[in-house]
Amino acid sequence: MKKFLALVLFIAACADKSAQRPRPITPRASGHVRVHEEQRRAYFEGATAGISRIDSLELGAPPPRFEEAQIGRQIIPSESSEARTGRRRIAVLLPKNNPVAEDLKRAAQLALFNLRNDSVELVFFDTDSTRSSGRDAAREAVAGGADVIVGPLFGDAVEGAAGAASNIPVISFTTNRDAVGKNAFSIGLMLEDQTAKIARFAAGADAGRLLILTPDSTSGRAVRRAFRDSAAGIEIAGDAVYDKRNLQSVIRKLTNYDERSREHSEYSKSVEERLAYLIELREKFPEDYEAVFDHTRFANSDAEVAFLEALRADLRRRPTLTPAPFDSVFIFGDDVNDLVMIGSTLSYFDVRPDSIKIFGLSQMNNDAVLREISLRGAFFPMANSALNAKFEAAFERYFRAKPNRLAAQAYDAVALAAALPRIDVAALRDQEGFAGLLGAFRFKPDGTAERAMDIMQIISNGRARVVKPAEGF
Repeated sequence: MKKFLALVLFIAACADKSAQRPRPITPRASGHVRVHEEQRRAYFEGATAGISRIDSLELGAPPPRFEEAQIGRQIIPSESSEARTGRRRIAVLLPKNNPVAEDLKRAAQLALFNLRNDSVELVFFDTDSTRSSGRDAAREAVAGGADVIVGPLFGDAVEGAAGAASNIPVISFTTNRDAVGKNAFSIGLMLEDQTAKIARFAAGADAGRLLILTPDSTSGRAVRRAFRDSAAGIEIAGDAVYDKRNLQSVIRKLTNYDERSREHSEYSKSVEERLAYLIELREKFPEDYEAVFDHTRFANSDAEVAFLEALRADLRRRPTLTPAPFDSVFIFGDDVNDLVMIGSTLSYFDVRPDSIKIFGLSQMNNDAVLREISLRGAFFPMANSALNAKFEAAFERYFRAKPNRLAAQAYDAVALAAALPRIDVAALRDQEGFAGLLGAFRFKPDGTAERAMDIMQIISNGRARVVKPAEGF
């Protein structure tokens, strides 16, 4: 009998008792016996006994520091620690002297600290971005009795680690879906899955004529394909690529700025000429003044002059007259600076956020993007839960710095590795899913994580709000 199908990953810290567990998505195999709710509750209460909530972490000592490769040589090679002693050993494979990896290590420590389970050990091994580093670190971890591997961070290192780990599960942070499979998983946020979710949202959000704007890079091409594959019901107005050197010229062309600017110039000239004519007529030939105003639109010539003066003032405040040849735009960048540059360049060519809809991915959840006026109102998907804010606050209290956005993934990976009743490949492929700091997720057959994601909208003062809550996977 399968004991517990939907483990709450934040088992350690601050499980919200009002939150619902992810519901099953796929039918159960015939003959499978469902665990009764009483059994599940009894297991959960037993597993979480004595575990503090994350909002009380300021009490007690800071998380312990774990040195690299603390595994003792006396352990029998290739025999898991859990099988031999009843203790579970989690090997964490991350680079040294890497700011992102340091935050992941700290999050892993915080997860173990919250778990307060003496039967779980956390041990760190150094890797870099190469296949050989992942292979060598995994071999050492397996020889030391590791039951599960968390990491590595980079795709090539993940492939090396998975091959050396054999049947031991590897829960990595790579977003390279080609690096996972068999015993290798990724708890990362996959670009293609995010893209599919925002494309489906855009289709139901009256996106109108939509422009796709992505970088000329491997990730840009993958995102562009994923959006098109999920864009049923959307009229694609254009599909363009850019690099940092030609971004301004690309957007200038896409927005048809030169033609719009020419039209604006010609119309402004006609307004100026008509206004000058009326004013001159009023001054030189007052008796003819009232006879030449536009009788179809104005009560008298003074009303037409007032209108033309207001129109002239408005035209002087804007560089174009007609709107851009698209109603919405999907943007993606190789880094967040690309997004800020795209937003400001669109605005410069008179495509303002109040005139179009902007869609993006979770990379928009960044202070620089959230505070960029030209991106206000943009929509993006985000894996999140109320627990993540508590985790970030606890992280900042202990380490005096805000965590990298990947840190929550490290917390969830260690919590999952530590709290599952049985840690093996089959257990990780449980399709009912798990609930962690970043909301509900499950591992798909290809090893990537499928996540329930909210749709957010940037509002003001560097904030975003939920406009569409997550609806399952």
